[in-house]
Amino acid sequence: MGKSNKTEKGLASSMKKINILHLRTSNFFGGPEKQILEHGRTIDKTGFGFFICPFLEKGQPNEFINEGAKRGFDAYVLKTRFAFDLSAIFKLRTLLKEKNIDILCTHGYKSDLIGLLATRMRRIPIIAFSRGWTKENLKIRLYYWLDCRALKMVNRIVAVSEAKKRELVKLGIKEGKIIKIHNAIEPDKPSWPKEITREEIIKEFNLQKEVKIIAAAGRLSPEKGFDYFLKAIPELLDSDFKLHFMILGEGQEREKLQKLAEELGILEFVTFAGFRKDLPNILKNIDIFVNPSLSEGLPNVVLEALAMGKPIVATAVGGVPELILPNTTGILIEAGNSKALAQGILDLLNNPDQAQKMGNEGRKLVQKSFSFEDQNEKLEKLYLEVLTDSKKKP
Repeated sequence: MGKSNKTEKGLASSMKKINILHLRTSNFFGGPEKQILEHGRTIDKTGFGFFICPFLEKGQPNEFINEGAKRGFDAYVLKTRFAFDLSAIFKLRTLLKEKNIDILCTHGYKSDLIGLLATRMRRIPIIAFSRGWTKENLKIRLYYWLDCRALKMVNRIVAVSEAKKRELVKLGIKEGKIIKIHNAIEPDKPSWPKEITREEIIKEFNLQKEVKIIAAAGRLSPEKGFDYFLKAIPELLDSDFKLHFMILGEGQEREKLQKLAEELGILEFVTFAGFRKDLPNILKNIDIFVNPSLSEGLPNVVLEALAMGKPIVATAVGGVPELILPNTTGILIEAGNSKALAQGILDLLNNPDQAQKMGNEGRKLVQKSFSFEDQNEKLEKLYLEVLTDSKKKP
């Protein structure tokens, strides 16, 4: 840790605690939610108060709230009646005042918009975390358009990759307002909730003992490219290897993907495993991980696969090339190319020593460059800078 950061930490701890509230509207517990809670777990508690603010819409189950409670986080839940309940703006405004929040961190278009409106009459700075957008339908494209404008009005933006930072600059956002801070992971954190062996995985999914397991994971939505993963499978089944393929995750595309697998005649070789809270346990016991996305920020699931020492075939989109160094930590291919995907997997299957070496190098990379210690150092410094800048303004 650098000398300047120690000074800043000392400054933070000598003052009253700086209260940070992270606003996230998702009811899902995926990559962004994991990043928020791990950041809260490892932040310097002497200088910062850390709180999460999830939305509870129509009393529906909310995994983010549940996971936060399990890990002992103070959560201020905003109850809403429907997706864009304007009462959330006034509830958040009251909450920020009552809890003496110094900085509001927003995650996603809805949080960005509601956060801006709630702080309009108060001098509470906003830091927006930009991970990525999807544009699969007219409604989502409208949200994208609104968010691009909202981001121009926040105090600072955290881009999770260099590619995301470049994209924001192209949208007309001043480069000086954007700071790149990668997602992070703890490679040596024990798997949750308990260790699962490969034998248990084989038994659970009714697989042959000697089978090679090739997996992809994420939200089942169009931009994740799972259809290209499925289209690569017929070519792989012509090889001499005994293979089984896994798709881990849930989403709107599940039925469509299952139908595609049936049409391709590969359904018996594919397991749609659904959403798994113990995803690191599954990843630990596979042979190859595939990330076939058409667009990305900096995918948490790729970090998890790297941390587990797995060889990876991934599309060169978003911040993925910052994780997958060609022929060092994995194989990079162009997006939307099922033949290239199949060839990348075959190359790893045919060269097990090279595949293992890539897995080892990937694990070293995340240990060295994607730690929560490094992420927290940068975020804590950013919090202090933003708070200082906001107090200078008239």
